[in-house]
Amino acid sequence: MTLSLPSYLEQQAYLYRLEKAKRQSQSAASLPPFEEFCARRLVVQNKAGQIVPLQLNRAQQHLIANLTGRDIVLKARQLGMSTVIQANLFYEQMRGNARTYTLCHDDDLTSTLRRMVDRFYDHLPDVDRPPRKFANALLTTYPALNSEGSIATVGGTAGKRKGRGSSVTHIHGSEVAFWPDAESVMGAALQAGNPAIVLESTPNGMTGWFYERCMEALDGDSVWTLHFFPWWWDDEYRIPLADGEVLDYTDEEQALVEAHGLDAEQIKWRRNKQRELRDLFPQEYPEDPYSCFLASGTSYFGNVEHVFTAPAGAEPIPGRRYVAGLDFGQTTDYTVMSVLDTVEMVEVAMLRINRMSWADQRQRIADMARHWNNCEVHAEWNSIGDPNIEELHAAGVRVVAFKTTAQSKPPLIQGLYVALHEAGLRLLDDPAGRHELRSFISKQTANGHWQYQAQEGSHDDTVMARALAWHGAHNPMTIEFAPNPFFGG
Repeated sequence: MTLSLPSYLEQQAYLYRLEKAKRQSQSAASLPPFEEFCARRLVVQNKAGQIVPLQLNRAQQHLIANLTGRDIVLKARQLGMSTVIQANLFYEQMRGNARTYTLCHDDDLTSTLRRMVDRFYDHLPDVDRPPRKFANALLTTYPALNSEGSIATVGGTAGKRKGRGSSVTHIHGSEVAFWPDAESVMGAALQAGNPAIVLESTPNGMTGWFYERCMEALDGDSVWTLHFFPWWWDDEYRIPLADGEVLDYTDEEQALVEAHGLDAEQIKWRRNKQRELRDLFPQEYPEDPYSCFLASGTSYFGNVEHVFTAPAGAEPIPGRRYVAGLDFGQTTDYTVMSVLDTVEMVEVAMLRINRMSWADQRQRIADMARHWNNCEVHAEWNSIGDPNIEELHAAGVRVVAFKTTAQSKPPLIQGLYVALHEAGLRLLDDPAGRHELRSFISKQTANGHWQYQAQEGSHDDTVMARALAWHGAHNPMTIEFAPNPFFGG
């Protein structure tokens, strides 16, 4: 049978598409490793506006090498995290059988990432470029590879629908700290099969879903793996020194140099950026995963950076009076014990533990009290503290019970404020303790009373322990603990 010309052309076109799909399938199966794929086949627009091959920087390499499938990325600006995550999603699409989904916090970022992926596709070699059936603002499909990629803005119609009733293999959430109602969005996304999820963001205040997940991960109580990238992961963040210029480091700068190997050009860049951004510098260019979250309410203690100067490694001086403050916690909170030297008014030791049996916790507390000249321990008395205080007293620990109430807590916390800002109390430096002081807020109730508490998602265990220690230093115990506790408040 002789085919008509249109039928013949249709048949040839079909055979051509079939052969091309076969070649693309073979090509996808033989893709090079991811980093090589980026360098050889993908291009990006750099900070100077040039189109260049995607050579992964060390932060991008580190992230890809350490992904677990449930990942949170807390980062400084312009480290290329969104770029490498999008490249990884595109790579999975080219391998076949991938259905990826990207959610952004605003339309501008959505458009930027969409253009980035289009650039990936447009610059692929012809043999590696699979046909697309759909390629619109929200969806791109690659039928020959059984892959597709969706992108949407949180809060938009597509952003609300996506993830419900669909099966997704990979999810990228960008600038998650800025999402409205992130909890509902993630609740829907987590129902979309069992996708590998990477959520990245710069910090945005001490509140919200992203902040709470970061704090849980730092506490070791999370299914999420936290990846923290401070500003010095970008080697371009530096300013050359002038001929003969020598920087005289502050104590804070010297600590950064010693802890992270920073050089003078990086410190000069840091000074310049701090002058530019002032209080926003820790948020835009974080240096630790706690201080980058700026208080979204009124921080009661204010600026306390000057107090963390107590020397580490102190040992008890015979005959010296030491006093400890003790706040109990076990699972979601921490048991914290802070020990003060009542002569120098300096913190000499801190114990911060959780996820441990009460018996083991009491043993650690008793050992610390004995080590510091059998010091007084001023402990918060509550439902958890009551039996523990009795057991500690039975073990020979000198305990004073402090009952925290709406009446006794304000003067306790106010006393710590005076200690830090007027009385010269010096504290040991630890990131968790810094964060708790910064995130401790005060607010006035409708009836005019003031409340003092940790901001939602934060702890206040070190704050309470330090406040109790300061209180105890100025209120020596007058009686031993008895079955009817002595309330030091």
